[in-house]
Amino acid sequence: MEFLEASRAGRDTLLVVAAARGFPLGEHRRVGPCDDALYGELVRAPLAMRFPSGLGVAARSQAMVEPADLWATILDWFEVGDAPTTLTGRSLLPVVRGDLDALRDRLCIMGHEADRAGLTPFWYLRKTEALELFVYPDDFWQVNNVSDRCLEVAGMMEAMISQYCQAIQSSQSPYSSPLPERLLVGAD
Repeated sequence: MEFLEASRAGRDTLLVVAAARGFPLGEHRRVGPCDDALYGELVRAPLAMRFPSGLGVAARSQAMVEPADLWATILDWFEVGDAPTTLTGRSLLPVVRGDLDALRDRLCIMGHEADRAGLTPFWYLRKTEALELFVYPDDFWQVNNVSDRCLEVAGMMEAMISQYCQAIQSSQSPYSSPLPERLLVGAD
């Protein structure tokens, strides 16, 4: 960072540091690149951006973002107006500027074969052969599976993932239909 600040070229450089995936460190009895189970320690990955103007210095956000957002953010930063769009990618600049707290109310993750996961501000569902539902962000480490106690929420989350996948496969926006209110509030 000192090098970037010391040179004119560095002061005009947009620096992005990102990881492709998280790294399990013992959560869920997994260490290192052992499998692709869609738990939080694998799907939460670091992203740090340093803007030349000092925009967002030391700011942090809990906004749900996905890889396509990085591409959209860079295009927005360089004001590339006629760039092709994606179904899901959104510029992070409104969040960095403090204009928005969140870009979306859900994320869905497609893993290997039938592995899927869905995230809303208050719920995380992991779907393999069975369903695992976690209260998010309270159960950040995804230790307490509440799927057998919150059957209605688990069903709604499963339907959300299914609708998301169908929308993507048919080249439609996966965010066009509103989520049920129950998915946007915490556990009672």
